[in-house]
Amino acid sequence: MSNLEARYGLIGGSNAWAIQFPEETDKGIRVVKHIKGFSTPFGVSSPYKLLEINGVHVLRVAMHGSYPNDQEMIPPNISAKQTAWIFKQAGVKYALVDASVGGIQNLEGGPLPPWSIVIPDDFFMAPTIPMFASSVGRVPRDKDKTFFRMAKPFCEMLRRSLMKACKEEGLSFQDGGVYACTPWGRFETVPEISILRNNGAHVVGQTVAHEAVAMRNAEIHFASINIVSNFAENGHEWIGDCPDAMANFYRECAPITARLITNAMKAVINDHTGNCQCREFEVSGLGKFPIENA
Repeated sequence: MSNLEARYGLIGGSNAWAIQFPEETDKGIRVVKHIKGFSTPFGVSSPYKLLEINGVHVLRVAMHGSYPNDQEMIPPNISAKQTAWIFKQAGVKYALVDASVGGIQNLEGGPLPPWSIVIPDDFFMAPTIPMFASSVGRVPRDKDKTFFRMAKPFCEMLRRSLMKACKEEGLSFQDGGVYACTPWGRFETVPEISILRNNGAHVVGQTVAHEAVAMRNAEIHFASINIVSNFAENGHEWIGDCPDAMANFYRECAPITARLITNAMKAVINDHTGNCQCREFEVSGLGKFPIENA
């Protein structure tokens, strides 16, 4: 990766998985290179694209880096670490992700229906979330590692860029909210959604919290835009009467998401000021434990 440099990163999620990005979305974006995958301390990654947006390099991976091919998947807690490691090696400092979510409640406690846009400002991991073992076993230890608190996990400067993109499209959005992260591979039960609601969650997904932790640890500014794809198991109809309702949602949602994430990234490239609190949560001096012969 020594010859690969990019200051910006894009993580594609399910809101944009029904479109070829950026070939179908913005003719002003150039695909510089297709990359089959990277070898990382956490295993071989999914394919990446090196893009050129507004004259600068942007590194992009689809579907949270969890689908390397048609036969395998990479659990999101591992793919998030891969993505953060790859971004850091490339020099990425700012990263955005799109991710669809279930709508639990709005900021006033009312319904959060499909097509609602949420730009979260916090997250929590559901207590029952399983810890997937890494297939690569031990990984290199960085004794000079800096630890980070997870207060304000989403960069305020990047969140403002996402809100600006929504405003330019004439779209309403929810400024803030808690993203609850649940186990990969299934939707939640009615009692689980009830618990999440009572614990203050506004939306639910399975990926973004892993990415938020990995990006904070890699010292990369990070934010997410979430479009609600279903009511969760929330006392309302799921999304529609047709069994293909969610698949249809994703096909309709993809071009909108692509415009939002692209315009937000262009705003970051053109206008970013670094005005955020991300670096205030560093906790140093904790990387050398345990002591020798303890």
